Order: sequence, then structure tokens, then C-alpha cells
Amino acid sequence: MLLSCKLSYLVELLQLLLLQMRSLAILSALESVDYVIPFADPTPSELIKIIRPNIYVKGGDYTPEMLPEVPLVEELGGEVKILPYVSNISTTAIVNRIYQTFSKLPST
Repeated sequence: MLLSCKLSYLVELLQLLLLQMRSLAILSALESVDYVIPFADPTPSELIKIIRPNIYVKGGDYTPEMLPEVPLVEELGGEVKILPYVSNISTTAIVNRIYQTFSKLPST
């Protein structure tokens, strides 16, 4: 039972990762998008300093006031755009589902 339970969590995690990869692929395919770069830091500030984007885009589950990197983007001459929110596809929703999946795992 324990193996079966862990396997179902791993399958769910894989599905979530594939959803994230699909989102990255869709964004990368847009003609107006130069690069899509996933990152592991708490904020993308160091990446922003290197890339110096002309336009910095976030999903509608954010406001500019919630993003500590907005002043840096603007200081570097970039513009911040907030897109409409799409439920179940946002990175925040995906990360939350991954967290919920792992928090349900039985301890070994």
C-alpha cells in the first residue's frame, strides 16, 4: 500500500512538472518572447541584473506592489506588465499543488 501511495504522488508530481514544461514551451513559442528562463532563487533580481529585460511580465495573481523586483526592472529602464490570471496554469498554482502533494506524503 505504501509503495502504491508513493507512486501515485510521483505520478501527480510528474503531471505537474509536465504542465510547467508545457507553460514554458507555450511562452517560448510566442514571437514577442525572446527568452523564458526558470529560476530557483526566491526572487529573480540577480537574473534581472544580468538580462536587463525591456519588458518584465508576471501573471495576474500578482500586483506590482507584491513584487520586490519591480523597482529594479524600472531602474534598469524596463517596463513591468501584469497579464490576466488563468487558474490552474499559473506557476503559483503549480507550485502550490506540488507543495500539497508532498505535504500529504506519509513519513517513512
